[in-house]
Amino acid sequence: MSVRITQGVSNRAYLTNLNTSQYDMNKAMQKVETGRAFEKVSEDVSAGTNALAIRSRLYKNEQVQENIKVASEQLGVAEENLLAINEVAVNVQSEVLRALNGTNTVIGKDIFLSVLDNSKRSVMNFANSRYNDKYILGGTNAATQPFNCDENGKLTYNGVTIEDIEKNDGVYEVDGEVVPYNDDVYMDIGLDIKVVNGKVDPKTAYKISVSGLETLGYGKSEVVYENSAGEELTYEVSNNIYDIITEMSDALQNDDMDKLSALYGHMNDRLDDMMKEVSNIGTRCQFLDTTLARLEDENISLNQMQQNTEGIDDATEIMNYMSYQYAWNLTMQFGSSVIPKTLMDYVV
Repeated sequence: MSVRITQGVSNRAYLTNLNTSQYDMNKAMQKVETGRAFEKVSEDVSAGTNALAIRSRLYKNEQVQENIKVASEQLGVAEENLLAINEVAVNVQSEVLRALNGTNTVIGKDIFLSVLDNSKRSVMNFANSRYNDKYILGGTNAATQPFNCDENGKLTYNGVTIEDIEKNDGVYEVDGEVVPYNDDVYMDIGLDIKVVNGKVDPKTAYKISVSGLETLGYGKSEVVYENSAGEELTYEVSNNIYDIITEMSDALQNDDMDKLSALYGHMNDRLDDMMKEVSNIGTRCQFLDTTLARLEDENISLNQMQQNTEGIDDATEIMNYMSYQYAWNLTMQFGSSVIPKTLMDYVV
């Protein structure tokens, strides 16, 4: 029994093969152009699910890296400004030492007083320095400059006179009231940050703020010294660098060299404390650098995992594309002997 194959059957079979060849060729070309083995998870559910997980890890990794860079830059700016304040204070100490060892003439006194006054302005400017529109020594205060002077010329922090501030159980207070806008600022650096009762758990985030109170000093201390008559005097003096310079100016203005000498020693103690904070910032920056290096290495591994999961071998896919293109061209040529001329003209 003979089977008759109609022209319609031949046409449909040919068009099916032509479409299949064109689809395979386009798919291979898409892989070469995108560098990915698949475009949809449905094309390879197992590999697609893994690829999504890897992409999520990559995204979080890159975000954390950006956070670390911002934190490192902010701490670096804080360190630079504190070193600048230290340099100003060291210069003040040098001038005070000259005043103590020199002849206290009217002209000389005026020069020293001018230097001290300019130094106070410099300390104020550096203390109110910004990074990305944030006051680096102002806690959470982003609206107004944290350091100013009250009506008595005393340094204030977020509206509170600094020499009146005390620290109780780790909290800065004035007459039992918490100092405003002095909370620590934290950032996510990949430690699985958690918020408990509206506050960030310090163990799960990284503190990027620098306390202006700890660095410049707060509260008062008693300074004991002997005057020229050999009498032992006890003097209560501010602990912050700005007010110490103010009191140095007052002592120099009143020709009280014994008091000025005591303030000189007190300033040395405060500068030692501030440099400890600067050293602490350096340690924190070093930790961030180490963490960033680890994340960058992890990023390389994740990119390799992503390539292995959804990437292609370029040489193999180019060869596949050329093979599909060759097959498609052969199919097109074969069509001239299968499809009537008029229909073939339409297809071409």
